[in-house]
Amino acid sequence: MNGGKPPDLLIAVGAEETRVVVVRDGEPVEAHAEREDDPSEVGNVHLGRVTKVVPALDAAFVDLGGAKPGFLPLDGQRLNEGETIVVEIVRDAEGGKGPKLARAPGDWEITGMHPPRRLHHEPALAARTLRDWQGPVGRIVVDDMGAFGKLREFCRENRPDLLPHLLHTRESSALETDGVADRLAELLEDWVRLPSGGRVNVARTAALTAIDVDTGEDVTGRSFEDTALRVNIEAAAEVARQLRLRDLTGLIVVGFVPMRARAHRARVLAALKQACGADSAEVAVGGFTRFGLAELIRSRRLRRS
Repeated sequence: MNGGKPPDLLIAVGAEETRVVVVRDGEPVEAHAEREDDPSEVGNVHLGRVTKVVPALDAAFVDLGGAKPGFLPLDGQRLNEGETIVVEIVRDAEGGKGPKLARAPGDWEITGMHPPRRLHHEPALAARTLRDWQGPVGRIVVDDMGAFGKLREFCRENRPDLLPHLLHTRESSALETDGVADRLAELLEDWVRLPSGGRVNVARTAALTAIDVDTGEDVTGRSFEDTALRVNIEAAAEVARQLRLRDLTGLIVVGFVPMRARAHRARVLAALKQACGADSAEVAVGGFTRFGLAELIRSRRLRRS
C-alpha cells in the first residue's frame, strides 16, 4: 500500500448490478462490477466427474452439472474418465466455453457424496471485497440500507476490524461521493489521454483485450525513438490502471508505440511490471512478441500475500 491517506471503498448497489470502486485521494484506482443475474463463480469449489481426458491438450473436461463442462489443465498429472475430483473455478464460463478449473487446494470431506455437487459458494462481490481486503482503509461507503445491514453483520462475523469504517450514505449512489462517478466515466472513455499528449485505446473482444498506444499530439523530442519511449513509459502506468478500472481479465495484448532499441523495450516492460504490482489480482506480464506486442494475463484471483 502507498503511504498517506488510506483508500476509500465505495459500494454502489443497484437493482441489476453491484459496483465496488477503490478511491485514493479522490481518484478511482480500481473498480469491480457484478450483475445480480450473472454473478462470478470464480472461487466456487465443486465435486465433479471427469467426462473426457484429452492427452493432446494435457487437459480434462469435468462435469459440474452446468450446461458446459469445465476445462481442467492437467500439468502432466494423470486422470481417468469417470473419476471424481474436487476442483475450483478460476475463470468464469464465457463465449460458449465452460469455466476454467484448477484442483481445489486443501482437503475436502466428500465421503458418501456423488458428483456433480457444489462444495463451497463464494459470497457476493461486496462481501468478498471486504473479506479479502488487505492493509489500511478509510471509509467504506454503502448506498443501500439492506446491503449495509448485511455487510455490517458480515463484518461482525468475519472482519470486525472493518466495522468502524462502514458507513451508509443517503446519496442516490455511493459513486456520487466526491464526484467519483464523473471522474470514473472520464477514465473509461474509448480513448484515454496521457500527460504527454499520447493516447491509449482499450477494445474488448471475445478472445482477448487489445490495448493500443498512440503518440497522439506528442511530437516533441530529439527523435521518434525518444517520443516513443516517453509515451510508452506513461502508457505502461495507464495500462495497469485501466486493467483495474475496467476489471479486465484473461489475455491482454498491448500494442506499444514501436521502438527499435532493445534497452528501451526492456525499460517499458519493467515499468509495466512495476505498475501491475499494485494490482490486487494476479497479473502475469510476458515479454514482447516477435511482432512487438506485449502480452499479459490477469486473473480474478487475488494475489497471495
